[in-house]
Amino acid sequence: MRTLVEANGFRVKAIIGTHVVLMALDCDDTQRKGLLGFGIQRQPAIGHHSWLRSQKVFGSVVPDPKVDPTHPGKRPWFSTEDHPIQSFLWSDYTVLPNTDYTFTIVPMYGKPGALVKGKALVVEVHTEKELAHGHGIWFNRGAIASQAFADEFGNVGPNPPDNPDPANPETQWLSRGLLEACLRYIGLARKGEGLRVAAYEFTYAPILGALKAALDRGVDVQIVYHDTSKSDGEEHGANEAAIETAQLPAKVGRHRILFPRHVDSPGIPHNKFIVRLDADKKPVQVWTGSTNFTPSGFLGQTNVGHLVVDAEVAASYLAYWKLLSGDPPEAVAREGVMKLTPTPDPMIPADSTVPVFSPRPKSLMLQWYADRVGDAVNQAAVTIPFSLDKHLADALAADSETLRFVLMEKPPSVTLNQKLVKNHDVEIAFGDILGETYVFNEKAKQPASVKASRSSNLISGS
Repeated sequence: MRTLVEANGFRVKAIIGTHVVLMALDCDDTQRKGLLGFGIQRQPAIGHHSWLRSQKVFGSVVPDPKVDPTHPGKRPWFSTEDHPIQSFLWSDYTVLPNTDYTFTIVPMYGKPGALVKGKALVVEVHTEKELAHGHGIWFNRGAIASQAFADEFGNVGPNPPDNPDPANPETQWLSRGLLEACLRYIGLARKGEGLRVAAYEFTYAPILGALKAALDRGVDVQIVYHDTSKSDGEEHGANEAAIETAQLPAKVGRHRILFPRHVDSPGIPHNKFIVRLDADKKPVQVWTGSTNFTPSGFLGQTNVGHLVVDAEVAASYLAYWKLLSGDPPEAVAREGVMKLTPTPDPMIPADSTVPVFSPRPKSLMLQWYADRVGDAVNQAAVTIPFSLDKHLADALAADSETLRFVLMEKPPSVTLNQKLVKNHDVEIAFGDILGETYVFNEKAKQPASVKASRSSNLISGS
């Protein structure tokens, strides 16, 4: 969702999601003289604050911004009415889904401590629904929002630490609806329907408990999971111990419930999805995304959950689940996957969804993704949790008029620096140094560290 407002030589473009409103600001040169920043007011207010919080203050007005004499031990609240945002890009990360908001953006002039308000711009927005048009999407806050978490909760994590309670306020804050959506998806399965689960890390008690409750109320639950007994060096690995604690049975009568995948299967069976079957055992929906069924998956790492309400897509996932449930060795798995999801055509039809499963025998899909980077007309954004494959690196390094953004887990290697240093249209951010990006340009032998004006919520896809 996007909206643009122009008035009095100023422009604001708002990009609206479920929990975020991003505001990009611009102004004519005639309005820049004496401009000290922008105050942003929001209705409905955040608690009792209608003005958004400022993260930078005028030193001449507040010499020590770390001290709040009225609330000892608490981080002070500074309003953008008194300490305007000194940036042309700002986001509100506290909005709720499917809600109307009005933002009043006020240019500020004068001098610190005696600001003069210019003519305001009023932007009315409606945030996205979490589930609409057959597709739901939930991003947690996770560890990337650690500074805000520390402010909100004194840096004390959710309880109990090993398996945080979904009702715990800290748990809910970190989850931001991701855990709740997954539990709701499992909880909505009725007696006589089915759930087909594929799990890699499978240790979060609330999820396993929800599946046990579904089984107890007559839902046909069957679970493929990664066998961790050998890899953990114990008879009962982490997954097996959690399954035992949740009292999930291997069988109910002659009906099998648990389908372990062993270490001689493809190296990392990194699946995490749940197919829902109707009373006729026809696939109707699938829960998927990047979130492992662990506390860190839902609450620590930055992850996403997708709910796809599409019978054709769900049928593809069910066929994949059936393949996995047979615990196939690598060669058999590759052959089966290629029959289910061959390499797609370069042009995917509009308004369609094309699943692609692994493992695959060759790197054709990596080249397919690289070709899509090359096809980009405006920009290409890539999320890389571990290492950047050569196919994608070559595509990103190619000379192009297109902007390229890469989100990585760690700083790029020297080799990758040298590859990308020739292309000044590539920008890399990495998650272990919060608020910094590395910008590559022709003059820099090594990437230059650039401090961001504020920390932003970086997200990882599936």
